[in-house]
Amino acid sequence: MTKLPFTGKFKVTCEYGRKGTVWKSGIHGGTDLVGIDSDKVYSISNGVVERAGYDKGGFGNYVRIKEDGTENRIYLAHLSKIYVKVGQRVTYTTVVGLMGSTGNSTGKHTHVEIREFKNGQAVRKLNASNYMRIPNKVGEYNSKDYQIKTESRPEYKPELKTLARKTNLRNKPTTQGSTAVLYIPNTTLYVLEKGVANADGYTWDKVRIRTNGKEGYMINKNYK
Repeated sequence: MTKLPFTGKFKVTCEYGRKGTVWKSGIHGGTDLVGIDSDKVYSISNGVVERAGYDKGGFGNYVRIKEDGTENRIYLAHLSKIYVKVGQRVTYTTVVGLMGSTGNSTGKHTHVEIREFKNGQAVRKLNASNYMRIPNKVGEYNSKDYQIKTESRPEYKPELKTLARKTNLRNKPTTQGSTAVLYIPNTTLYVLEKGVANADGYTWDKVRIRTNGKEGYMINKNYK
């Protein structure tokens, strides 16, 4: 399993943050990918489809997904076909559509964009390449090199860590509006998934406390 919209070989054709006059903001706010082995576009997160249709603003056929556990919205744009509906729950293995060139597009590709929301409003665009855990650099890559470990995979082995300082376990990977339970230094825990979200200036891991089995999210800089 990956956080990528394609399986097999793919290309990064335009990286996040590239400067240019073709974008309203002056920079490219997402990451453009081209699937080589397949046109199938997968969800890059677990979540719920909020929008699925045609956008006249430039995205063409697109899907917007609210990511589980965060307020992030994930956009997969320029699709030739859409296979999901608003309100549908999706996972990393859900095919949401097919790669295309609809909207403001000069060639067949999928534009991946991630926006951080607060109070129902987009506040900034996040680096989609970092989220997908791939290089933010034009080039050819293979999804097999970017697998993520989860409990559903047979080779999954949670990493045991120890807290270096007092740290909050939160029910969401954010400091905003999340429930917090404080744990003392030397508490041991299992890291179930690394880097599940980037929010509020931090990278978050999904963890399980070893002694009581409680699961939640912690900032990943607080281990020994």
